[in-house]
Amino acid sequence: MSYLSNDYADAIAKASASLPEANEVYKAKFSRLIGLSHLLKGDSLTAQKVAEDYAKSVGEAKLEAPDYKLMHQIYSKLRSADSATQAGYTAKSLEHRRNLLLPIHLMMQRKIRNGG
Repeated sequence: MSYLSNDYADAIAKASASLPEANEVYKAKFSRLIGLSHLLKGDSLTAQKVAEDYAKSVGEAKLEAPDYKLMHQIYSKLRSADSATQAGYTAKSLEHRRNLLLPIHLMMQRKIRNGG
């Protein structure tokens, strides 16, 4: 409820408190909520850390479309005065966008090949 009323600090606090006892499904949801709330508060570096920590904890094979969408959003917002760092952020953003869209692309190709 806090998230929907734009009280991101409270949403972060509540989701963080629930995270240790959460099952696998809710751990993913709470992690995304925490990351997105940090991003919407304007703290993209903390959002990046939350998303990357979650991704490392579950492994790439268990990441889902909402994870890639959030990481794409985060890396799209990150800014650096250093051109090499900024290029890295841009590359990561595009990589996460590709990972988000790839399953859809493959599904569409199968449909076309199968005539429908």
